[in-house]
Amino acid sequence: MALSGTNTERPEYQRMVEAAKTGAFECIVVYDMSRGSRDVADWFSFRKLMRLLHISVFSATETLGEIDNPDDFLKELITAGLGQHTVLQTRQKSIAGVAEKAKQGVFLGGSPPLGYDVREGQYIINAHEAEAVQLVFNLYAMGESYNTIIDQLAVKGYVGKYGRPIGKNSLNALLQNERYIGTYFWNTRQVRYMSKWAGGKENPNAVRITGAIPAIIDMDTWERVQLRMKDNKRRAANGAKYKYLLSGLIECAERGGRAQIAKVVPPALTYAAKNTAHALARQRTSTPTSWKQRLSHGCGNISPGATLTQWPRRFTARTKRARA
Repeated sequence: MALSGTNTERPEYQRMVEAAKTGAFECIVVYDMSRGSRDVADWFSFRKLMRLLHISVFSATETLGEIDNPDDFLKELITAGLGQHTVLQTRQKSIAGVAEKAKQGVFLGGSPPLGYDVREGQYIINAHEAEAVQLVFNLYAMGESYNTIIDQLAVKGYVGKYGRPIGKNSLNALLQNERYIGTYFWNTRQVRYMSKWAGGKENPNAVRITGAIPAIIDMDTWERVQLRMKDNKRRAANGAKYKYLLSGLIECAERGGRAQIAKVVPPALTYAAKNTAHALARQRTSTPTSWKQRLSHGCGNISPGATLTQWPRRFTARTKRARA
């Protein structure tokens, strides 16, 4: 499978970098600069790293000088910039084409949700699966638990899209899927940018079209389900055994994932950012001053009196209204 040149996380590239760090070779030869990276920042980060490792970089089609030579650096910067300009133009045209199809309510790939099939780019209702979806919504709206719903699905012989039993995680996603009330949506979250994780935040350019898909669930049932889910979420937050002072306030600055409680081992707990293995541990106490008492991130401890700006660079504190 071909991987984008804008992504320095591709396995072979990383293998080359790791080998360079061990002194496995003295030089690297690329066909042209775009084969190394089509991102200006990534290219020069690579060049600086190789310079520090005393490894020469050559191109089969271009002349590469020394990056600490002003003239050589400028020529290389222009070449790298033109390469990234081409990538951005191609990306812009590609996104525009896909967005235009999305505005027409066209299915854009992946697997359709349970209850739908796709024919000629349009959603159509799968009658048998739609019965399972309606059963889930009706039971949940009536106050039944996930376990009861799962049992009822099994008794009636309903399974997921690929023939596997429907589990709790599937139910949670299913009950929040707006397609079931006829709403088509595309690109609602900023997930990737230039082949890299973009944080998953809401996308202001998302496409959302009401009535573009045949509805399976009526609006009254949908609203009752959403109200119950919000109420359950509120109850769970209010009924937490501990009040975690940093809950919802930390996100990974490198990959954007919101930090959540990952592990509790008294007297300490670990906050792990979603979509990344980076973690932050702190002492659990009941007062805000504990933020400064014991913060660690593998690479060392934060001393008493440290401010939020002195936390490990990978994490940032987000300003947020204090919870009641």
